[in-house]
Amino acid sequence: MTDDDMLFRFGDEPEEQPAAVQPAAAWQIEQLRTALDNLGVTEMSERQMVVEEIIGHSITALKDLTYDKVRPLLEGLHARKAASPSSSSSAWDERDEDTWIDRL
Repeated sequence: MTDDDMLFRFGDEPEEQPAAVQPAAAWQIEQLRTALDNLGVTEMSERQMVVEEIIGHSITALKDLTYDKVRPLLEGLHARKAASPSSSSSAWDERDEDTWIDRL
């Protein structure tokens, strides 16, 4: 069969098989646990709530996550860490604008 004949054959193509769902790797789960610890989320119920809030659906354990879901979850956790105020600095250090005393 030539390539020209293939242009007119509809519906004879083999159906594509969906890609197999790959579970999250152990190193990814460890990264998630470390990120949650760094965020200060230590209780299991808190962890589950934060993870479900970021990924948008419920899970029973971190091991239920797929390989593809871990990266956006890690990015969400890192974004939360960046958005949370630093405990090593004061509110004065974290202010957005200069005050009159800064302009002196």
